[in-house]
Amino acid sequence: MREFVRSREAVKGRRGAYRVLKRKLVRQVFRAMRADKAARTAREQQALSLAA
Repeated sequence: MREFVRSREAVKGRRGAYRVLKRKLVRQVFRAMRADKAARTAREQQALSLAA
């Protein structure tokens, strides 16, 4: 994480580098939430089709 900030700091400044990091982390969390929801939905659909 610190390496990421250091690599962006020269161009964006410290605040800008941390903003970029925050945006990156938010995207990763959102992507993980969507993947989890998709997996959960698929499991539920499979359970419903087996029960029918």
